[in-house]
Amino acid sequence: MAVFKETASGSKDDRIERGKVLALVRARQIRVVLATELTRWGRFTTDLLSTFQELEACGVSVIAQTGLQFDLRAPQGKLFASLMAVLAEFERDLLRERIRSGVASAQQRGVKFGWQP
Repeated sequence: MAVFKETASGSKDDRIERGKVLALVRARQIRVVLATELTRWGRFTTDLLSTFQELEACGVSVIAQTGLQFDLRAPQGKLFASLMAVLAEFERDLLRERIRSGVASAQQRGVKFGWQP
């Protein structure tokens, strides 16, 4: 058993710990992935679905820390993976929207961003 703790943003493609896990999956050294949050695998639908497809092709099961387990080979598992992927992207889009709104509001109030002279 190994523990990999990713600290990079879920929106980045070059996450070191995720890469290590996927390398072990490709080497067929992992049969089950326990994730604290499925959305930490990625924040974009295409990324999550392609990752889930790769896990499925290698015969790897995915278990969320909440105890939710789904088999990517079963129709219900595919449905759940698809829903999680869409929700992760939606969550990321909402976060981006709130940040942009907050920055615009602060700028209207005269807050300066960036390096100060």
